[in-house]
Amino acid sequence: MASALRVSFLILATCPLFICGCSFEPVNIKSFSDDPCIRIINPNNGPFIIENSQEPDPNNGHTQTVRIIKWKPVQIGPAMKDNLVFSAKYNNWDFHLFSKAVIPVKMPGDRTYSAILDTGCPIQVYINDAVVRDCNIAVFPGGRNPNTGSFCGLCEIPSMVFANIRVKNPVCWYDQRQWQFKVLGIPFYRRRIILIGLDLMSSFSYIHFNNVKQRVEFNLNESFKPEDFSQWVHLPFVLENIRDEHRMMIDISMSNNIVHVEFDTGGSKPGLTLTDAAWQRLKDNVKARFVSDRKHQSYQYGYLPCSRCILPEVNIGQMKLKNIKADILLDGSLLLKGLEGQISLHCFKKTSVVLDFKRKLIWIKKF
Repeated sequence: MASALRVSFLILATCPLFICGCSFEPVNIKSFSDDPCIRIINPNNGPFIIENSQEPDPNNGHTQTVRIIKWKPVQIGPAMKDNLVFSAKYNNWDFHLFSKAVIPVKMPGDRTYSAILDTGCPIQVYINDAVVRDCNIAVFPGGRNPNTGSFCGLCEIPSMVFANIRVKNPVCWYDQRQWQFKVLGIPFYRRRIILIGLDLMSSFSYIHFNNVKQRVEFNLNESFKPEDFSQWVHLPFVLENIRDEHRMMIDISMSNNIVHVEFDTGGSKPGLTLTDAAWQRLKDNVKARFVSDRKHQSYQYGYLPCSRCILPEVNIGQMKLKNIKADILLDGSLLLKGLEGQISLHCFKKTSVVLDFKRKLIWIKKF
C-alpha cells in the first residue's frame, strides 16, 4: 500500500510539471549479461536441467539438436505446519484504483513486496529487473522479448511466501522492463512488478476472490462448496494453448453473439477489452454508446490506442451484467494477439469470484 500511495503522491505533487516533460511509462533496461553485480545461474547446479534432444527441423526435415529446459520439482505447502488458513488481504489502494487483487509476498532476502494475482500471466511467477536487483536473485539470460525488445530470461527463487503458503523453486521468468515515473527525464520512481501467474494459481484446488471483503483464499485440496448454491452462478472455462501459452478462456455473449475471451484477473479497467475484429462482428447487433477515443494501459506494452464504449448488457453464464464499459483495441495490438478479448475482475468488483481449478469452473456470486 505504501508503494501505491507513494506513486500517487509523486503524481499529484508533480502535476504542474507535466507540461515540462513528466512521464510514467515502461522503459527497457540494459542486459544483465553485461553487469558483473548480477549473479548468473550455473546451468549444472540450478533450479532446472538442460537436455539435448534430436528433433526434425520443420524447414528441411533434417535432424537438429534442440536444447530443452526441464524445471526441477516445485513444492507448494503451508508456510507453518500449524497454520491451515491460507488467505491474504488485498492492498486496498490497488484494488480501489485499479481493480487488481494485490497481496503481500515475501521474497528472497526477507523482502516483502506486493504481487498481482494474474491469470493473464501464463507462467508461474514473473518479476522485473528491479526485484532481481533488490533480492540478489540469480538469473539465466535468455535473449530479448520479441514483442517489447526487453532483455529477459529465467531466474531462481528458492522460496517465496504469500497467504501463509510457501512455494519452493517456482518456475520464474524475469524481464528487464520497468515502469518509471520521470520528471524532466530524471527517474523519481521505479516500479517493482511481481506476478503470480496462471500456471501457479492452477496448482490450487480453488482460489476465492472475495472482492467485497477484499480478501483472497487459497485451497490446496478441497472442492469449492457454496453455502447456498442459489446465490451463485457458474460457467466452465478451458485452458487453451494460444501462442504456445496456456490461457484461461470463457464464452460471453452480447445480443446472442458469442465472444471467446480470456478471464484475466490481472487485467486493467474498464473490465472488458475487445479486438476491433471482434467488435466489427458485434457492433451491428449491440446498441453500444460511444464514449471517447483514449489510451488503454498495459503493464507490458504501455499505452495502447483504443475507443471506449458502454455495452447495455453482457451475459456471462446465467448472469447479466448491465452497462459494461469496454475498450476496443486496434487490430494487431500485442495485448490481444490470438484473442478476441479479455474480461477482468473489475466487472465483479462488488461480489465474489471463485476459480475452481479442480472442476474447471468459475463461480460468481449474484449481486
